[in-house]
Amino acid sequence: MISFYPGPSRVYDEIPKYVKDAQSKGVLSMNHRSEEFMDLCEETVTLLKSKLKIPDSYKIFFTSSATECWEIVAQSIIVNSSLHIYNGAFGEKWFDYTERLVPGAQAFPFKAESKLDIKNLPLTNQEVICLTQNETSNGTEVNNSIIASIKRKSPHALLGVDALLPWRA
Repeated sequence: MISFYPGPSRVYDEIPKYVKDAQSKGVLSMNHRSEEFMDLCEETVTLLKSKLKIPDSYKIFFTSSATECWEIVAQSIIVNSSLHIYNGAFGEKWFDYTERLVPGAQAFPFKAESKLDIKNLPLTNQEVICLTQNETSNGTEVNNSIIASIKRKSPHALLGVDALLPWRA
């Protein structure tokens, strides 16, 4: 089994069976504009919202990579500026990528050994706030309560969170 996942991960044991099932059912050769594929997408979105408790009003987009998500945010959402909060290589890479596309990108790095102190964040008048929740380069995490606090302190800003759902056995 070959996995193209960019981070350190364990491939779920059932993946080879699921890939065989998808092949035998024709999913891997399905026309992406067909009614059958559109029905599959709709079912997938419904199941994701149900299993992950995503509100019905939220939209789900399928992208190929985190880098593509960064590009979408930079080219389609950020108008003038963004604040990038990070403590590792992955978050810094997101900032660097955005800075090349949007000159108004602002970095707010913090040390991996320290807890993010939201009192020091320049949150007023932010258009977009970008945050890496799980920094795979150093194994740190910004917990959900801190993310919620950031949103409360800057309610008009769009909050972009690069999040990795942890795999649990």
